[in-house]
Amino acid sequence: MAAPMHRARVSSWKLFSRQYRKKSTKIIHPSEDVRSVKENELPMDPAILNRMKDGEIKARKNPGIMRLKTVVVPIRLEKAVDLLVKKYGTQSIISDSRKLNTSLITRQMPMERTGVMERKNIIRQKILEKDKNKHGSISSDKETDYMNELERRVEVELKLKHLSHWKSKQYDAKSGMKYMVARMAQNYAVLLQVLNEIWTRDPTYIPKSLYNYGSGLGSVIWAAQNNPDWQRDISQYYCVDPSVDINTIARLLLQDGHEEKDMHVNGVFFKKFQPSPSTNSFSTVVSAYTLIECENKEARQKMVQSLWDMTEDYLVLVEIGTFVGHRLIQEAKEFILNVRYYTL
Repeated sequence: MAAPMHRARVSSWKLFSRQYRKKSTKIIHPSEDVRSVKENELPMDPAILNRMKDGEIKARKNPGIMRLKTVVVPIRLEKAVDLLVKKYGTQSIISDSRKLNTSLITRQMPMERTGVMERKNIIRQKILEKDKNKHGSISSDKETDYMNELERRVEVELKLKHLSHWKSKQYDAKSGMKYMVARMAQNYAVLLQVLNEIWTRDPTYIPKSLYNYGSGLGSVIWAAQNNPDWQRDISQYYCVDPSVDINTIARLLLQDGHEEKDMHVNGVFFKKFQPSPSTNSFSTVVSAYTLIECENKEARQKMVQSLWDMTEDYLVLVEIGTFVGHRLIQEAKEFILNVRYYTL
């Protein structure tokens, strides 16, 4: 058994360390005056704009672009992941992780109730027209049976051809290990990029607390350790994830993979349920890859409102860099802009 497990560990790091896709991110600061910001419109420094027009600097290299160079996963995190794979990984963990990653980046948004009803009406009308052309009108004594059969056919076609088959992801210990191999490096790199923008734009800002909703494997904790001031002054990392097993894996990573050791970052708390927005607030609030888990627009807006109510300084929302992820971020941005506008 030792040889196959060793090969699994080696192969896992080919997947774990591969180049990550660009993600769709949005940073929103509560203190900004959002009333003058329109959709797809961002203010630009006139001096920078003039230099771009004069050809002094290229648009793709303007000072507003703050891309990090190749992100290197911390050695400590790499060793912890490697140890957990060695202890608990299966021989199929690499192929299973690839499948999981593919399923995550190809997910679709759940269809809203109004959209489902509209689609049903369209399908129903098409079937009625097709049956009328093929069989003619239905006799009154067979109408009830026909209508029941019609609704059954509408439901079947809706499920097979039109629904996105969305389902909220639930992780246990086994799937949590697959998620760690598939996404840990990518999530860490994305969150490091996001936090780096805050560090660059607001270098004097040092939060006292950080709330991570949908904390997963604790990627934001690892990313925050790259800033010495944040590492020193953040006294509380309040991490919420509905999966107890994912919380356990995140804790083990901070324990270097050893159950008996203490976490090397102080002030980390893993919880299953979200704190009350009316009695809790945090300097920085981060939520990554959670909007896609909400079953409808109303649930997403409720979640964003709750996070916004607990935000003192920065709210960070992250979704996977696909068209669906972009739509989710844009929807959340517009919701917050409207909330801010009507509550000022």
